[in-house]
Amino acid sequence: MVLPITFAGNPILYKKTKEIPVKDIKSAKIQTFLNNLGETVTHYTRAAGLAAPQVGRDFRVFCLKLDKKSLNYDVIFPKNFEIPASKPFFFINPVLQVIDGATEEMGEGCLSIPFYHVFVERYLKIKVSAYTSDGEKFEIIAKGMYARYIQHEVDHLNGILIFQRAKKPEDIVFDGESNLDE
Repeated sequence: MVLPITFAGNPILYKKTKEIPVKDIKSAKIQTFLNNLGETVTHYTRAAGLAAPQVGRDFRVFCLKLDKKSLNYDVIFPKNFEIPASKPFFFINPVLQVIDGATEEMGEGCLSIPFYHVFVERYLKIKVSAYTSDGEKFEIIAKGMYARYIQHEVDHLNGILIFQRAKKPEDIVFDGESNLDE
């Protein structure tokens, strides 16, 4: 089921989400939600990712659906771990750690803020620890744009929108095009 998008101004987008107990990840409630979140991110063809608060849910989870060239990461644990390309992949209870201080500023869009792009500075290399939709723990080092996508979605889980990351008003650009096209 495609879930409705929550837009800027809705209080759920400004609060830190609650972790999903690991024992509950395989429950019917969580699995149904994950399936719906994956279907929703797939529905919006211009979407790279989607976090639970963006569909009105207070869960610490997001998914990304990226092509193979965008999946720039190294595996830490488990050894044979692989993120599938062009399919929704879930990060449950993610924890980020900066690997080095190198950053880059780029424009980002957001389904919860259609018609705008915001220039945001992000780290180029981060360590990510999270659980899969099967309840298995994994750790990766994400690099480049992949690291950017992950940081954007984790901001949603922490109640931060890209508007709040702008350093100056000129960093917020109205482009007149909705990123909600289907």
